Amino acid sequence: MALRTVKDVVNRYESVDKIPVSRQLIRQYRAAYAAYSAELTTQEQHAAEKGRAKQEDDIARKEQQILVDKKDDVT
Repeated sequence: MALRTVKDVVNRYESVDKIPVSRQLIRQYRAAYAAYSAELTTQEQHAAEKGRAKQEDDIARKEQQILVDKKDDVT
């Protein structure tokens, strides 16, 4: 979709050099980039939290298995 939009604009102005760059276009670009960066940061945080939760679960399972093994050894 975005690629088609760019192609249409370039065809409309006949050359990339002739496309007008306004302040509004620059502001929109910066806002889009800021939103993209924020989304990447959010995804990285979620992935880190997921990784930590998995590690904690693994540790809890290992500890539980150790306790079960000790219990079996005693009986």
